[in-house]
Formats: sequence, structure tokens, C-alpha cells
Amino acid sequence: MTHRILYAFVSLALTSGAAFADECAPAFSNVMPTLEVSVDPFNPRQTVAQAMIPVSLGETQCEVLIQFESVGGRRVLRGSGGELEYRLIARERGLADRLSGQGTVQSPLRITIDDLRLMPPGQYDGEVEARLFSGAGELLDGPVLIQIRANVLPRAQANLAGANARTSYAHVDFGTLQSGERARLMLQVRSNTQVTVQLTSQNGSELRLADAPGAPAIPYELAFDGEANAAGQGFLRSPRLSQAGEYYPIEIVVGPVTGVFAGRYNDIVTVTVTPN
Repeated sequence: MTHRILYAFVSLALTSGAAFADECAPAFSNVMPTLEVSVDPFNPRQTVAQAMIPVSLGETQCEVLIQFESVGGRRVLRGSGGELEYRLIARERGLADRLSGQGTVQSPLRITIDDLRLMPPGQYDGEVEARLFSGAGELLDGPVLIQIRANVLPRAQANLAGANARTSYAHVDFGTLQSGERARLMLQVRSNTQVTVQLTSQNGSELRLADAPGAPAIPYELAFDGEANAAGQGFLRSPRLSQAGEYYPIEIVVGPVTGVFAGRYNDIVTVTVTPN
């Protein structure tokens, strides 16, 4: 009689344990999100992207630890322009997050790109591994791969030496105008790609009398980096990939000052720098 009772008890204990294991079964979702971010190389703020990582805890109360780490250990995204550094941020220190509850829960994963180097435009990719652990450190699921992608945008910045910082205007004053007078300005261009520079004269490369636009005008020649400027022309340049960029001269040569009225003559030249 004792033997039969013991046998029934053991059988019941095994059945109960199997049912608990089926209910608490932490696992990653079959579909992992992609963390994707656009990077403006001239935006001084950090570039941040966040995704929620889904984890199924089963139908009973569970508590697990999710950990993240870059594949290969180095936190870099790779593309045709080289390597772009990034940081991983989870809810807790050590790139970990504690999850508890039941059903499907989510853990936030964030990447921060604050690499101050100018990087060529294009797509930069990397992967992060995620693993689930029990409180005792037992691996429950993983690793699974989470894709990270940064799209570096083509950008350019330009500054005229001596220009007003607020208005971006540079003023050239010839004083008493004489034929053949020259002036030179320096244009600083910073860009992570090739650029097109255009010089557009409001008066068609003529200095006109301010109070009498219909009066005879004074022609002048405009040149960029040693090349004569023509209406609608664009100059292709590839500045150095650095914070200093490249400096290009803009030259003005006044034409014949004959047969014109006395007075103040002017023109406005707009400099446009466009990343290609």
C-alpha cells in the first residue's frame, strides 16, 4: 500500500512541474526592429534613435534580464566612407534591462551618434546582439541580431571672410572708384561631399547708380578660384574632409570707369554652395 501511494505522489509532482515550465517561457519575438537614424554632420546636437525590443514572457509571472552588446565588441557602423562610432544605451547601466510581468513586454534600446568627424554621405550599418538571462545568470534565449543603420546626409556650410555673423553679408567698398581696381574675398567651404558653387549677380556683373538705375553702369569681372564667372555657371569643388574645410578666393575686377555720373554704385552678389 505504501508503494502505491508514493508512486501516485511522484507522478503528480512531475506533471505539475511540466505545466509551470510551459507557462513561463521567456523568448524574443520573431521580428526584431531596425534602429535607423539620419545624421546631419553639422548639427551640434547628438543624434539619437530608439526602438522597443519585444520579449514574450509566457502566461505566468516572470522576471528576466535582457543584455545588449555590439557584434564584435566595437561600437562602430561601417560604410563606404569608413567607420562611424556610436554608443548603446539601455534602461540600466551595463547595457541591461530587467523585465518582469507576463505576456509580451518591451525593452527600450537607444543608440547615440556623437561622432564629431565629418563622414562621407551614405549608409553605415552594424548589428547588436541581445540575450535573455535568468536571475541566476542562465542563458534563456539568444543571441538575436538587431540591425542598426545610420544615413549620413550630404551637407555643406559656407562662410565669407569678414561677413557679418548674423546676416552673412560681406561688404566690399572701393572708395573712389577707378578703372582696373581689384578686390578679393575668401570663401570657406566645409562639406562632406563635392559641392557646386554659384555666384549670382543681381545686376548682371554691373555696378549701377543707386539713385538712377537706368543711368550708364560700370561693368566688372567676377571670378571664383581663378575661373571667370558666367551667368548660370556652377563651379565643382571637393573641399578637404575636415572641420577647417577649404578656402577659395572670389575676385572682383572693376572695368572702365568712363562716361558715367558721379554717385554711389553698387551690386549684390549671392554665393550659393550646394552639396552634390
